[in-house]
Amino acid sequence: MDDLLKKITTVFDELNPSEGKVARYVLNAPDQVIHLSIANLAAKSKVSEPTVMRFCRSLGCKGYQDFKLELAVSLAGDTPYVHTSIEPEDSTSQMAEKICQYSSNSLRVLYESLDMTAIDRTIDILNNASRIEIYGSGASGIVALDAQHKLFRTKVPTVAYRDSHLQLMSASSLDENSVALAFSYTGESLNIIEAAKLAREQGATVVGVTCAGSPLTDYCDPVINNPKLEDTKLFAPMVSRICQLAIVDILATGIAMKKGQVAWEHMKKIKESINMLRPPKPLGK
Repeated sequence: MDDLLKKITTVFDELNPSEGKVARYVLNAPDQVIHLSIANLAAKSKVSEPTVMRFCRSLGCKGYQDFKLELAVSLAGDTPYVHTSIEPEDSTSQMAEKICQYSSNSLRVLYESLDMTAIDRTIDILNNASRIEIYGSGASGIVALDAQHKLFRTKVPTVAYRDSHLQLMSASSLDENSVALAFSYTGESLNIIEAAKLAREQGATVVGVTCAGSPLTDYCDPVINNPKLEDTKLFAPMVSRICQLAIVDILATGIAMKKGQVAWEHMKKIKESINMLRPPKPLGK
């Protein structure tokens, strides 16, 4: 994906005067634009809504939502933050601010790219599953453990596997009442792909949390898109992991809402069970 802000700068002189007004406003306030409706952007740019749409299409975007998604990706940074955002001379405060801003922008990209139909389907599937096996490797393996930690609190039987041998053994034991939840940012991890393929052959539903169009998606339905925001071939995942964790929270909260009082009571019981591990509060406090 080309950087949208750079593209706007490149084609600025080729735009007609009305589209130029939109381009100028976007370049001056990109952080605000990702939160605006097409009507609001038209009003602030002092043009019509059709003009905003023509501006989006002149950039190669399919529509306004596609434009906002590309803009959010551009703001988040399409290359590793250590190359483009953080400079050796930055203070600790500047470095921390840049990382937090980068993470915040990336979560906005995630929200803009989420298919809510796929989210709803996944929540229903997980809520009705008799058994959920969760797969992930590397950084995604840590997310798989977090998913187990969050999902079992909603009274859903879950187990997470990070070992490739155990993933395949698990997948071979699933059936049509089971769900395999596969995490892979790149969607190129061979062990996760093989586990998803095997689980599907056993009749299990395979849910993939990965970037759209990755090899893993061939064996998953539904797929929750984790937008590709950073190159993990060289650098350890940062925002991709944050987005994965946010997806886990969305799914776990959705299941709890579906289960209603049963889930709330179960989570309350779990919370009370670990209170004994905390020191008692002093009297009178």
